[in-house]
Amino acid sequence: MSNMSYCMFENTLQDLRQCANELQEPESMQEELSETEADAKVALIELCCEIAEQCGNTRDYSVEDAIAILKSHRDR
Repeated sequence: MSNMSYCMFENTLQDLRQCANELQEPESMQEELSETEADAKVALIELCCEIAEQCGNTRDYSVEDAIAILKSHRDR
């Protein structure tokens, strides 16, 4: 489902925070991710790294680095 342009960032931020919480506390997930969901998780993390780079963050993060950073910045 697509977001309406007037609230796209607000809705996406809420969804992204939910994903970040799941990355920080994987034991809270009730079942193992399907292969396509696991692939989407990696793609989402890679996209977040690309967005950070486009916004002026020039650090070169690996997916593992990005997950560690998400864990260290919980609830921000």
